[in-house]
Amino acid sequence: MLEKELGQASKMAQQANREVEKLRARLLKESEKAVAQGKKELSAARRKQTAANARLKKARAAFRSRPTTDNEKKLQELMKQATHMRDLVADLASDVASAVEKLVPLKTDAL
Repeated sequence: MLEKELGQASKMAQQANREVEKLRARLLKESEKAVAQGKKELSAARRKQTAANARLKKARAAFRSRPTTDNEKKLQELMKQATHMRDLVADLASDVASAVEKLVPLKTDAL
């Protein structure tokens, strides 16, 4: 009787272990996808930030050569955009870094 119960417990433990491994593999796969997506978004945001900074530089030069109110408004708007992009890139970089930190232990556990 005891051996029968021990066999059943062993079988249940094996099933639970298989289920845990499936869930761990699924979590690892989803984490890798999230990190890849974050890196992709970060790269796109950096390109947009570079473009915004280039536009801002040109607007500053135009404002220095012709300081009109229209140029000043454009310059202020571009400064807001550049600041927003800088903040966005910083937030995305920190999000990606934290996702990578969470992913590394998952990968080492999977091995």
